[in-house]
Amino acid sequence: MKRSRFTLLEVILAMAVFAVGLGGALSAAAMARMRSANAVRDYAENMQLINAAEYFMLDSEAESLPEELLTLPGYSVEVEYDDVDSLPDDIDSELGQYELVMMRVSLLDDSSKVCKTVAIERIMQRR
Repeated sequence: MKRSRFTLLEVILAMAVFAVGLGGALSAAAMARMRSANAVRDYAENMQLINAAEYFMLDSEAESLPEELLTLPGYSVEVEYDDVDSLPDDIDSELGQYELVMMRVSLLDDSSKVCKTVAIERIMQRR
């Protein structure tokens, strides 16, 4: 006798294998979408921070970033200048009217929490 039909057990097993595969594929797609969204957000934050650092490097008198340069809604930028502590004792950080300072540019989110920070050592005129 020739068997031409599937049994109920074979059909249920095939559907279970298909469901597990489909669940794995949907989970991988959701994780890829989340990673992509995080990468886009990180890129935008990094670009905002780079633009702010370039602005403060060019205009050392500026205390804040102009509103038209803030491309991310809900974010703000702050800058701090500190003395450089890593110089050897026999070297003075001041040379004429210029000094070596550590410029820290921070990107803050809407709750004033620091998202990213970049620190740049630079020579600038004494304030």
